[in-house]
This record gives sequence, C-alpha cells and structure tokens, in this order.
Amino acid sequence: MKSRLSGAVATAVLVAGVVLPAGAAHADDAGSITGRFTQPSGGATTVNLWTTAGASAGQVKTDADGDYTFTGVAPGQYKVQFGVRSGPDTRWQWAYHQMGFSAATVVDVTSGAVTQVDDSAVDPGGVQVTVTDAVSGAPVEHVCVSDIEAFPMNCDGDGGIRMLTGLSDGSHTLYVQSPDGLHARTSVANVKVVYGTVAKVAVSMTPTGAVTTKVVDRATGEPVAGVCVAALPVVFGNLDSNTCRFGENYSADDGTITLGELTTGQYNLLANPEWTSYGIQWVGAKGGTGSQYKAKLLDVTPGSSVAAPVIQLDQAAAITGTVRDADTGEGLVNGCASVLPWKGGSDSSASGPFCSSWGEDGKYTIANLGPYPWPVQFSYYYDSTYASYWSGGATDRKAAQLVMAGSLDQPGVLDAELHNVGTGLTVAPRTADGQPYIGYLLVDAYNAKTGDFVKELNSQQILAGVTDQAVRLRYVVGGVYGTGWYGGNSFATATNVRVQPSAPKIVKLTLLVQ
Repeated sequence: MKSRLSGAVATAVLVAGVVLPAGAAHADDAGSITGRFTQPSGGATTVNLWTTAGASAGQVKTDADGDYTFTGVAPGQYKVQFGVRSGPDTRWQWAYHQMGFSAATVVDVTSGAVTQVDDSAVDPGGVQVTVTDAVSGAPVEHVCVSDIEAFPMNCDGDGGIRMLTGLSDGSHTLYVQSPDGLHARTSVANVKVVYGTVAKVAVSMTPTGAVTTKVVDRATGEPVAGVCVAALPVVFGNLDSNTCRFGENYSADDGTITLGELTTGQYNLLANPEWTSYGIQWVGAKGGTGSQYKAKLLDVTPGSSVAAPVIQLDQAAAITGTVRDADTGEGLVNGCASVLPWKGGSDSSASGPFCSSWGEDGKYTIANLGPYPWPVQFSYYYDSTYASYWSGGATDRKAAQLVMAGSLDQPGVLDAELHNVGTGLTVAPRTADGQPYIGYLLVDAYNAKTGDFVKELNSQQILAGVTDQAVRLRYVVGGVYGTGWYGGNSFATATNVRVQPSAPKIVKLTLLVQ
C-alpha cells in the first residue's frame, strides 16, 4: 500500500512495536533498524520508515535522548525520515542529511540483522551576509544583521560576514546596521530562504561619522543613564518627536553614548534629561549653555568618530511670565513660549512649547531648563495672525536677547505681547508648463539667517502673522513632485523671499517633476 511522503503511516500490521507492511515476512525472518537522531532542541521526535517504492513501512518516536528502534522489519531496502522541530512546525529530512526522498540513502535490512542508522538535524541554513564599505570595498567589521528592524542581532563575526539561521521558508527583509555608527543602516528586501540551504547576500554600506561622549552629574561626577542626546546640525529647522528615539540616542547605564550615522558637517549636541531633576542644555566646551551659538562645534567626517566634551548636567531651572494680546493687554489663552524652534504637530520633550490654558490668564512656565541664559520664542498655539518673535523683539534666534533661567522657586521672568500681523506673502503654485496647480500642497517658511522654522502657510497658501524678515520656502506635494525648495534643492541653495506685511507679494512657485 502506497502513501504520500508526509509523515503519515499507511494501514498495516503491528508486530513487536513496529508497523509491518501487509504481506511482510514472519517476524522470525525480520531484521531491525536502530539509531540515534540528534537535534539542537533535543527531546523526542518522530521517525518514519519508507520503502524505496514510497510506501509507509512504520513510524516510531525517539526517546528523550533521540534513540529509536524499528523491530520486525521485513528484509528489503528502505529510507528513513526524521522530523525536526522548528518552532511550532516540524520539518522533515532523510538519512543522511538529505532534504528529499529521491536523495535519501537506501538502507538495507537483512533477516535477523540490526541495521544502524544514526543522523542529526541538518543545519537549518539561512542567509550568509557579506558586508562591505560602499566607498573602499573593505569588509565592515562592526555590523549587526537581523530580520527584525528594531532588534539588532548577529553582531559577532569576522571579515564582515554574518550568518542568520532559523529563518522560516519564504521571503525576508534583512536589516543591517553598525553599532559604532560609522556606516548608515540599510536593508535588503525579498531575500529567499529555503530550509537546509544557505542563501548568500552581498550588502554595501555608506560610510558615516559618529560622536561619542558621556553624561554625568556635574556636582558628583556620577554617570547619568537614560538622557537623550541629539546631534543637531547648526541649521536644523525645528525639533520634533523623532529628536529623541529610544534605543538610539539615550545614554547607557555608565553614561556613555554613541551618536552615529551622521553625514559630513558641523554639529552641536543638545542634552535633554526628560522628566528628571536635571535641565536641558546645549553642550559647551566646559559645561552647559542655553545658546546653541555658544555650544561646542563638532566637525564630523565619514569613517571617523569624534570625542565630544563630557556632558555635565545641572539641576533644572525655569523661566516664567505672561503672554498678552498687545492691543487689549489681556492674557492669551494658548499663548506659548519655547527656547527652541517649534513646529505645531511635531512636539518635542525638549522644545515644549509651554502654553497657557484656561484659568491661567496667559501665564507660561518653562521648567526644564539648565541654569543658563536662554533665547525665548513667543507664539500662539493655533494658526492665527498673532506673529511670533524671539526675546528682545528679534525675528531670529541668533539675534535674541538671552534670558537667565532662575531656580524653580525663583524663576527668571519675561512677559510678552503678541501683535496681529496681516498677510506677508502668497504662494501661487504652478506646473512646469505654467498651468496653475490645484491639489495638495504644504509650504513651510524658514528664517533665512538661522534656518529655524517660522510658520506654515495656510490652505490658501497665504503667510500671515509673520513680521518683516527674509525666509526660505520648502514645499511638500507628494506624487511626482515630491518635496523641494523654492529656488534651490536644499535650504542652503534656496532663494530668499522677503516677508513684508506692509507690502505683501506673490511668489510664483514652479513644481518640478522629480
């Protein structure tokens, strides 16, 4: 009687603990097959016996050590199949180390003889990944390869070669990253995995730079864990919810931290202790500062790591005050204050904003600052014609008058008055052939001097509530147009546009297919 080779047992006669095919010789003429099957997980497994014609000839279970025996086996030729546990599934292989019936070894059984068949689980195979530097072609030694993006694994190996095993059959996406931060992470999609074989994948990684430092308590010198440290370029636009990313830019238990995958350029470090008794700071050469423009400037180049000054945390201080309507003198509900550029809808635990609400009569308090002089930006939470400005009446952060943060019991004080300001400019979008563009379009204005986010244009592409200043415009369309800058391909190359509420202008924005 024949059966498909699936591990199922065909109908037969049970003799001395083994299933004999119907019509087999008397048990006195039979032989036996015995052996041990070992697998990484250990324990009992299923062993099937098949004739060379593909008929089931018996099934037994091994003991906990992997030992098994088929007794009363009719003389003849057979093939032995073993079940290998792989997670919740069972994979099947054949003696010796074969993955299919046709390639299995033929086992001879003679009358009264014992045939020994020992085997072990085939290496499940998986993927061999060879990682090289995209510029030099040299092996990348410090690299981790995983099929789970958020959990780097398989970080040990030589010559940039890593092995992934235990993957299920089918297509996988592999994630490659360097723990030293000297190469940009990448991924490889649609890697085909077949059990019992090894797929080979070559990956090249773009070289990047890194910054290393340590976070300590200034008073005690003890390391401080769990502090967000962000490497920000001199022009960074605004902070957002991605400024602090768990598992990527927080100090370890010993206070150390590596900020990697940085492109060529100059950076400052911002330390954000978040929900602790310490205050945020820009990292200076000898301690914290409230001004980015007084912070230590770090030059980063691909393939190298820069040692930044030790970050010395101070206890938190505060600045408080009241935000009022300049015309009425009344406190503004939703009047806000921040020490860093902020864009609505992309909150950061470092920048705030710290906005007044009902019952507070326009009062704000920024209570997570280091005890240093800070620039303060005043704004209104919702889109309106209230114009934001920096302390001292400045239109940009670099020109702001710095305000000393005092103790939490005696904070620094600075009040503000927000003025209503009319339209400064209007954007008229058009396609490359000069036709008016009608569709989704988001346009943001950034201060031309500092690169700080100023305001988002409204749905009619009107910029209102912005005082006289030069800005650069970034647009987001999506589809074939993607993202771009007015007059250039980056902030550095974009064209300056003067915002003048006293003489509003129209900017013709041509959207180019990317």
